[in-house]
Amino acid sequence: RSRTRWGQVLDATTEQPITKSAARTGTARGDNADVYGVIRYKDFTAPDGRFTMNLEEEADNAVAVYAEDYADKIEKFPDAQNGTVQVVVRLKPSASLNGIVLAPDGTPAPGVNVAVASEQPRTSIQLSGGHLRSYDAHTKMATTDADGHFKVAVAGDDGTVMAVGDPGYASVPLAVVRDSGTVNLQAWGRIEGTLKIGGQPGVGKDLLFNLSIAGVGTDFNGYKSTT
Repeated sequence: RSRTRWGQVLDATTEQPITKSAARTGTARGDNADVYGVIRYKDFTAPDGRFTMNLEEEADNAVAVYAEDYADKIEKFPDAQNGTVQVVVRLKPSASLNGIVLAPDGTPAPGVNVAVASEQPRTSIQLSGGHLRSYDAHTKMATTDADGHFKVAVAGDDGTVMAVGDPGYASVPLAVVRDSGTVNLQAWGRIEGTLKIGGQPGVGKDLLFNLSIAGVGTDFNGYKSTT
């Protein structure tokens, strides 16, 4: 059976070809939130938006497509027609997010990392040592300029805007930042307490602070404590 897949990327509104895009194949989850498998991205440039990919894994059944100023899209491969599998991926326009980050004292905050975390598509963002890191190609990040301004690509319609820097931290719903254009940082804080297990002090136990935000995790760099 042929392991080559042919496709075309179109603007979902105008039906015009999207001439520059990136794609990866993989195994789609049931909710089409992401594709899994060996991570191999390919960039495509074609006036008609067409692309060709060879499947590397037997389980690959979908393609994830990314393009600047468009929401990401995961499309499962259709059944073969006359021995050929062709897929058309229609991307919805998604304007970049523009705004300003303010420090806790209300002044513009330069050098702050800004990213948009989401469940669909699932982002892979890590809070590490007071900064944000991205571990997937479709999660875009920005750093505020000297006046606190930022512009970051947004993969979907829903999500959480994360801003992290020396002055503080913020997590704000995407819709709120689209309306206000402002992200207000809160000063960093500390968590202090006593760990007890069965009424006795828990000695030598590791505690890791984590965020309850989809698509975001923390590491041991500044967020782990041992009793």
